[in-house]
Amino acid sequence: MKFDKNQILTLVGIGAVLILTMLVYFPGLPGPLLLDDFPQLEGLIAQGANNPAAVFNNHVISTSGPLGRPVAMASFIGSAITHGPDIWWWKYDNLMLHLISGLLVAWLTALLADALPRRGTANPWLIGVVVAGLWLLHPLHVSTVLYTVQRMTELSTLFVLAGLVCYVKGRLVQQESIIQGWAIIGLGFGAFFPLAVFSKESALLFPVYCSVVEFFVLQFRGQNSATRQIKILHGALVAGYISAAIYVVANFSSVVLESYAVRDFSILERILTQFRVIVIYLDQILLPVQSKMGFFHDDITLSSGLLNPISTLLSALVSISLIMSAFLLRHKSPLYAFGIFLFFASHLLESSIFALEIMFEHRNYFGSLGILIAAVSIGALILENKNKAMVVVIAVCLSGFSFLTWQRSLTWSSPASLYDFAYYAHPESPRLNLTFSNVYASSGDFENSRQFLDKVGPGLGPAVHELFLDCRQFQRIDDSDIAKISQIRGGIVRAHATSSAQSLVAEVTSGRCRASSNSLLSLLDHLLGSHARSAAETRSLLTTKAAMLEAAGDNEAAAEALLAAHELSTDDAVYLYRAAGTLINSGRPDEAHAILTRAFELEKTTRIQRKEMAKILYIRVANAYSNRSQLEKSLSVYYEAASSMPGDAAVHVGTADLLLRMGRISAAEQLLQRLPEMELDNMHDHLYSVQRIEKSLRQRLLESSGS
Repeated sequence: MKFDKNQILTLVGIGAVLILTMLVYFPGLPGPLLLDDFPQLEGLIAQGANNPAAVFNNHVISTSGPLGRPVAMASFIGSAITHGPDIWWWKYDNLMLHLISGLLVAWLTALLADALPRRGTANPWLIGVVVAGLWLLHPLHVSTVLYTVQRMTELSTLFVLAGLVCYVKGRLVQQESIIQGWAIIGLGFGAFFPLAVFSKESALLFPVYCSVVEFFVLQFRGQNSATRQIKILHGALVAGYISAAIYVVANFSSVVLESYAVRDFSILERILTQFRVIVIYLDQILLPVQSKMGFFHDDITLSSGLLNPISTLLSALVSISLIMSAFLLRHKSPLYAFGIFLFFASHLLESSIFALEIMFEHRNYFGSLGILIAAVSIGALILENKNKAMVVVIAVCLSGFSFLTWQRSLTWSSPASLYDFAYYAHPESPRLNLTFSNVYASSGDFENSRQFLDKVGPGLGPAVHELFLDCRQFQRIDDSDIAKISQIRGGIVRAHATSSAQSLVAEVTSGRCRASSNSLLSLLDHLLGSHARSAAETRSLLTTKAAMLEAAGDNEAAAEALLAAHELSTDDAVYLYRAAGTLINSGRPDEAHAILTRAFELEKTTRIQRKEMAKILYIRVANAYSNRSQLEKSLSVYYEAASSMPGDAAVHVGTADLLLRMGRISAAEQLLQRLPEMELDNMHDHLYSVQRIEKSLRQRLLESSGS
């Protein structure tokens, strides 16, 4: 096979860009886990490859999105099984996904250039390589690629790109074969669209992107029958968009407004602030200097009106001007129009009316492609017939992006460099100041810890955190200081408040800090009576209260608190298990057994199965009965556990031991004989116990034969 000059340039260009991307990202791969990495991945990383089936059952559904994001979680499970706790390889997997998406960007851009109503003289694949190079090497994407949990965004984008490739390719194929064209389009909608949505819900905008492609690039061109069918498809899609809008408007209070109850901003403030955020995003994409970026953006000033600050109005005018320019230039420069509308379409969910956090850089991982395509399109118009100048501009841009991405990758290479730069860029960030406060507290520097905590701002979280620092520094807290927090009215209970309360109670119950149990319980009741950000915060407070009550000797109230926590999460049996454990501690095995059975039955219908916890509690209940000489009840519990967990060695060995103690020698002997045939888990951990039981059994048999 012979390659022409353009094909050789394309292959060399793609190879060079991929290698360069790997080189500039490699310094950042040793970087730390961050924020959302911990709740989503910490348990998965700890469990690793010890039990792949259990890992899959426990972690394939995420709590970070309404659809569970099972595709993304399955990829994390693969990393856990393959790499264990070595986070370098997890980030390496992210980088590989980034490279694959870059190839899809090149392919999609080449198809779009090839599908233009009036094709230029440039090779579409060379245009694709340039756009892919700019996208792959863009410094803004460091905070997506090297932020481990944002693999969800990466996978969603990858499948959206694959779906768009199918859509454009299918439309082009329709010029030759309508059926084959629809088959390819069907692959995009039937396979890649669901994969994208189940990676992250932002991919629900995929049909909108297809409409943007059709309206601005393909423009319903093709055979008459194909054109008619495509118009029917997009008519149905538009009807779907309108229906979705009507649904949101009709249920505006429950779908939109209720979520604002736990935010520090109103819906009006969010909408107005997003005008400025969009312009910040544009600035980061077009002039990606590291000082404009940073992992933390929770310090952004809210807009309370178009003129407060004045940049709100100016930003709104910028957005309107861009949209108008794209519409007016849709015939002269279809790719420019497509790119601008693609960018704004990508922000329809995350930068609109919904009560999400104000700003995150990873929201531009896909949308930045639109701006880059628009910029390349305008650059091509300006430098038309000036090939040398165009080559120089492209080389400068790719070189500059490479250097800036390498620089930012170095920043992300360690916790110290990342957080130091983040503080330099965003010194007023509440999250960042809280992080530094915790770091100084852990090293015993409470003066600096309090200085950073003061910058977090007022609220229940900082107030409870202050008590925790008192506990750590002085090993005691006064009732009067605890009572002050009860005077805070209208505060919102967020994760900061619940984690601080949990740490505070842990210090007290461990004996490292002296405080009144009644005062702490009153504090927890005040927090429970305040407005919680979500049910997760309430559950956390109830479990913390249970720990405090159990330490105070009130096991009955502790169990009630745990059962109340379960009512807020009826698909997770963990609180039932904890309640059962508390009741065992209080000498109430009958109630513990009933709750334990209820928990295990629940887990048969849920995704999370805590069989290890269930096994331990079953054995504890059986032992509680045995200690009371209620051996028949103990045996009944063992039989129930063996029926529920037939593959667990500990349960069967415990049953054999109890049968021997009860004098049921024949039953014990039969069970021991069956053990090698059962293929039990972790049997090697119980070989000594089996040998002990067999020895006792032989002695019993000798005694019985001798008598």
